[in-house]
Amino acid sequence: MWENILQKGRKISKYAIKLIEEVMDSEPRTINEILDLMYIEMENKQRRAGDSFSRKRFIPTRNELIYYLSKNYNSGFFDKYTNRQLSSRTTHSKRKYWK
Repeated sequence: MWENILQKGRKISKYAIKLIEEVMDSEPRTINEILDLMYIEMENKQRRAGDSFSRKRFIPTRNELIYYLSKNYNSGFFDKYTNRQLSSRTTHSKRKYWK
């Protein structure tokens, strides 16, 4: 019973998963870059669909996105300045996700 209650907080909508699949490719991206691309994609869809298009159910929260990406995509740490992949986290690194 408690497992079902605790798992409800981590659910992500099927529409959000579809949007993530459209945005992600083999290029490593940070969470902010992924969210920016998702908002751009949503604006394009909103223009095509009209004003009745709701953005709320399509864009996942930052924590939902991190949880989903960590379970389903590759990730690694990259240097902020040289953009080289690092073996472990340092003070000048960012986590990036890719297919």
